[in-house]
Amino acid sequence: MRQKKATSALYRISFVIAILLLVISVSGSSWAISIGPNLLTNPGSESGNISGWQANPSFTVRNADPIPFEGSYYFFAGSGSQHLLFQLIDLTAYFSASALDSGKLIARVGGYQRSWPQSPPDQGQIIVSFLDTNEQVIDLFTGPIKNNTASWELIEDLRVLPVGTRKIKYAFQSIRKCGTNNDGYLDSAFVEIASPLTITSFIANQTSGYLPLAVDFTCQATDSVGSIIEYQWDTNGDGKIDVRTQVNQLTATYLKAGIRNVRVTVKDDAGTTVTSKPLKISTITGTDYFDLSGDWNSFFSSLQGKQISGKLDVLNAGNKNTGSFAVAFYLSEDGQTLPLKPFRKITVQGGVKAGATGSVAFTYKASTSLIGKYVIAVVDSNDQVDESNEVNNRAVIQVTQ
Repeated sequence: MRQKKATSALYRISFVIAILLLVISVSGSSWAISIGPNLLTNPGSESGNISGWQANPSFTVRNADPIPFEGSYYFFAGSGSQHLLFQLIDLTAYFSASALDSGKLIARVGGYQRSWPQSPPDQGQIIVSFLDTNEQVIDLFTGPIKNNTASWELIEDLRVLPVGTRKIKYAFQSIRKCGTNNDGYLDSAFVEIASPLTITSFIANQTSGYLPLAVDFTCQATDSVGSIIEYQWDTNGDGKIDVRTQVNQLTATYLKAGIRNVRVTVKDDAGTTVTSKPLKISTITGTDYFDLSGDWNSFFSSLQGKQISGKLDVLNAGNKNTGSFAVAFYLSEDGQTLPLKPFRKITVQGGVKAGATGSVAFTYKASTSLIGKYVIAVVDSNDQVDESNEVNNRAVIQVTQ
């Protein structure tokens, strides 16, 4: 028994050291390595507003002067001498109490900061509080006060999640030092939790369709310390376990119309659990349906690959007119993986009529050549339209000369 505990402790230490070395190896660079899913809602204001956040007294977003670090928007305090933007994350929605108190979880928090060139520059600061059940602070990351005006600067912290943590409060304060505007900027904020028990993917063979609808779910998970012993499936999206299995696949048949957020919880032999992000499953009755898909009409590059222009045709193969929806465009290294933010998001106002084709066009200029990269167009990127088929919403094309 002592040998088993010693071995388990060694694995825990090795896991922490590996994560720490991974981040230390890239510290000081302009990019960072993620250690897990970002638990913040709307982390880079790509909704075009501060939805998911709270502000005191107020906060807004901006899209130019300077350009965002990533995507189309970043957080901007507006005017006033001092403003605070914050968000509270309930970790119990993702991890069990035993996992949170295991001493095995690693927290990575931070974001990208910048200021406006003036003398003296306005200041920004990231403050992250680790809270217990009663929302009392048990640990605190107080980031450095920054006012870099030349470029976006990565601020990050990596630590073992304190035992007893149940919530994390992420806050950004901006302090005006001169002028009228309060120019402490924040982009691509992140709160990531790494666990030796990790869900790497949770997918379904289809996410919408007519009743009765049979959906095949697959969960991929790893455990670097112990062994996975159970998968707990919430197929109805009501927060209750409907099925328990020892295998990572499940088929659920839906007989009622509606939308539900399906989750799976994975449990290991140490009693640690981790829960997936929700997977939306939509079922409909009758003969009315939407079916959106995208197809590249034209695409070309110029300026030695630094500028790209494209036109995407959007077909509604359904028999019902859609309402307005968004099309997002991403730059990808492999043509499959989506980055955190799109470089352009366009709203198709009024939608597309049944059986008709609409189109969206864009031009994007980068500071370096994009040749060899891929552009992924995602139709209905915000899931505003409940489609009968939601697996055909991507269109991919490679940037060439």
